[in-house]
Amino acid sequence: KEARRIAEEVNNTNRILLADMNLGSRYLYSNKIDSAPFYENEAAQLATSSGDEYYLASIYETLGSIYLKKEDNVLARQYYYRGIRSGLEQNNPASVWTIYHSLANIYIEAGEKDSSLYYAKKRMETVQSMGNDTWMGEAYHLLYRCYKLRNQFDSAYKYQGLALVTKDSMYRQDIKNLTAFQNLGFNEQLRLKKLEEEQVMERNRIRNYFLWGGIGVLLLLALVIYRNNRQQHKGKIKIEQ
Repeated sequence: KEARRIAEEVNNTNRILLADMNLGSRYLYSNKIDSAPFYENEAAQLATSSGDEYYLASIYETLGSIYLKKEDNVLARQYYYRGIRSGLEQNNPASVWTIYHSLANIYIEAGEKDSSLYYAKKRMETVQSMGNDTWMGEAYHLLYRCYKLRNQFDSAYKYQGLALVTKDSMYRQDIKNLTAFQNLGFNEQLRLKKLEEEQVMERNRIRNYFLWGGIGVLLLLALVIYRNNRQQHKGKIKIEQ
């Protein structure tokens, strides 16, 4: 708000736009969704009227998230689609991949298999094109959820494994970087501990999948052997008769 006040004093339209955009997103994440649209809509108007449309995709992404929180999925999707078009036109991939992620989640929740997979793949492609390894773990996890929805478990386990490996690699890098922080807060320690616990749970889950798969194979073999033995026994009785 202070940044916006100063921007108005010096009549800097770009800075007013950025302040509005950030105020809208802060109100959204503070769960004050009635105040959020006012600032985002004002930011969108300033972007359009001034011709400075680089951040328009981010503005539309926030508006989409606002209406998603209001449970208006139709309007949320409309703003997300507008955000993708603007982001591609303005070469703003960071906003575009965020929208791909949001759309994939919407379609996963709706059980729409093809659309969810399409946007999950688009997110991964965009992240890869930017060479941003930080977000690859999330992109893999999104694909895992899509393939799980489609009951394509081979692909699901593949991307679950990739997500685990990527997140584990990032986690190890985080640990190495801890020595550079003199004032590491308690919340950061909790975050890393939670991440480690999640990784242990993921490993255990994968091991359980292999265990139950092995048990299934053994049961199938036992059934085949039992059936063969029974047929051989019946054949022997016929021969003896």
